Amino acid sequence: MILLPFAAVVTAILTIHTFWGQQTLHRLADASALEVNQQVAARVEARLDALFDAPGQLLDATAGAVELGLVGFDDRARLERSLVNEVRAHPWVTNLALGLDDGRYACAYRPWDDVTQVMISVADGGGIISSYNVDPDGTRAGLHSAREGFEVTARPWYAAAMDRSGPAWYEPYGLFSGGGVALGMSRAVRTPDGSRGVVAVDIALDEISAFLASLALADGGVAFVMTPDGRMIADSSGRTPIEPPGLAGAEAQEVEVDARQPPTELESTATGPVTSRLVPASRSRLEAVRRIEGTVREAGGAFRGAIDGAADADIVHAGRYARDGGLELIIGVSVPRSSYGNALATEIRRGLFIAIVVGLVGLALLAVLARAITRPVRELTEAISDTGADRFPNYVPDSSIREIDTLARSFSTMSNRLGAVMATLEQRVAERTGALEAANRQLQQQSRTDELTGLANRRRFARELAREWQRASRRGHPLSLVMCDIDWFKAFNDDYGHPAGDRALVDVGTALKGRARRSGDLIARIGGEEFVFLLPDVDLEAAQALSERARQDIETLGIEHPGSPFGHVTVSFGVTSIVPDATQPGSDSTQLIAAADRALYRAKRLGRNRVETESESESGSRPEQEPTEPA
Repeated sequence: MILLPFAAVVTAILTIHTFWGQQTLHRLADASALEVNQQVAARVEARLDALFDAPGQLLDATAGAVELGLVGFDDRARLERSLVNEVRAHPWVTNLALGLDDGRYACAYRPWDDVTQVMISVADGGGIISSYNVDPDGTRAGLHSAREGFEVTARPWYAAAMDRSGPAWYEPYGLFSGGGVALGMSRAVRTPDGSRGVVAVDIALDEISAFLASLALADGGVAFVMTPDGRMIADSSGRTPIEPPGLAGAEAQEVEVDARQPPTELESTATGPVTSRLVPASRSRLEAVRRIEGTVREAGGAFRGAIDGAADADIVHAGRYARDGGLELIIGVSVPRSSYGNALATEIRRGLFIAIVVGLVGLALLAVLARAITRPVRELTEAISDTGADRFPNYVPDSSIREIDTLARSFSTMSNRLGAVMATLEQRVAERTGALEAANRQLQQQSRTDELTGLANRRRFARELAREWQRASRRGHPLSLVMCDIDWFKAFNDDYGHPAGDRALVDVGTALKGRARRSGDLIARIGGEEFVFLLPDVDLEAAQALSERARQDIETLGIEHPGSPFGHVTVSFGVTSIVPDATQPGSDSTQLIAAADRALYRAKRLGRNRVETESESESGSRPEQEPTEPA
């Protein structure tokens, strides 16, 4: 009889402990998986920032060169060399194109069969596009191919730029050369002779997929990027999910991927590689993508949790990614719960097995010692009876207490082992999370800083300008902007070379930074030799005085510049200050930039190495843009 209660107690303890351990470890696994997913998504977002910064910067530079007349169709050889060299300098860029309303077109691109090579394609409006090999200098080296059916004004990137007043991201489309799908941005331009056109910069979607494929994910895990309407554009299978129809023969006509095509029509190619791993049931693949997209909308831009399938559940983190110009995507990371749960289940089974073995050994020992135990138990029973009859005995056996105490220590040992397993798992997850956070911090810092000078870059300047404009609007305080440009810098580079030019940029940036002494002041490099001061709560007079001191600081550097009439490197300054008024229609930070830009060009026109200002009252009476001239 003594074995039955002992076996019942042991069974109850094992059952409760096992159930509690399973629930705790499953919660820990889900939380760990979500945290890792979130860190991976942050890495993907940082990578997209780095990828998508290149089109904007290259677009601004090329459009500016076209509008200033530095490159154009009046000198085709120079235009083609410029496009080729820019694509070579930006390995993430697939296409860089310029097209005009009259049908003239030039594009530097990377062929799909050899991305290390750069070629040039041209068209003159007659419907024929010709592709050429180029030599190391970017000059045509021989005709590669020619095809019919090309109309530049019908291309998606051309129409997207004409529909917007500024840079515009266009939806993924099939490249006319075939072999891939591109995503990029375009911008309408007007050449000095008055012709209208568009500059476009593309990034191949397989570049994004290649990065996702390089991520270290759990077994069965997948990282993906899709449009808000549920179409995959990249996933960690390593290839672009959207594939354009093939182009057969030299007479093939233009073929595009319809950006509004419903996901159900792309099931076999566009979403299969990803959604088949989101939910095991084959009929639920597309539904899983829709549910992720829907839950992101309902959660206001982010979703963290589990999406149940027919046989298991995926731990999913998904969030929105947006950029100026109309680009909006969803970044998602999904891992099967089983990829984390299998390891934990193994540890649970191991602990349970040890507990069962110890319990059986205890029962066997109890059976062997039952005869010896019976005597003290009987004596204990007699003692209890005597106590009930108010006859208090002098002797109570204690041998059985020692046995129970030994068994308790055995269970304590087993619990400690299971706790050690859990602690080891938590430590590994913490180490992995820490490494991902450090990498994410490094990527974020790189995305905000100019690599050459260490100053803030154009992206950070745009963010700070928008924030300070809103703050000044609320408070009714002035906001000043100073635009700086190194005089005759191209001549300096021609005389001394680009390494010396880079050193001059660093020295000038350091001197300018020495004048941004308040915590809210920002000095940024926004172009090749262009810098800006953003000065919150500073009026025009104070901003002008700061600029004059900065100009003198740079003269004091005495950097030799034989191409300048001053004999040394100088800088021109354009200064403006505005008290933003949110009640005025059309009031935004572009007014501040335009006014400072006009003041800068006035300083250039009046002889350079000077500080010119434009007050708020003046900016309303001046034209939006003064004629430009070389730096």
